[in-house]
Amino acid sequence: MSRFRLTQKYPEKRAFITGAGSGLGVSFARALAEDEWNLGITDINQQSLDEAVEAVKSSGGNPTSYKF
Repeated sequence: MSRFRLTQKYPEKRAFITGAGSGLGVSFARALAEDEWNLGITDINQQSLDEAVEAVKSSGGNPTSYKF
């Protein structure tokens, strides 16, 4: 069973997260990855974005990243 009401509202479980390179963005991306969401993530800092990709992967996700 999902931890999020979002999963019930959006059963296709797709999200695009801006500002995913740090803080709340990466935390939200990791939480959704643990719930098997398909994620697109972006940030203005390539190094932070690369680190976020690895963090999401370690949480079970396979994000698609886009540098803004």
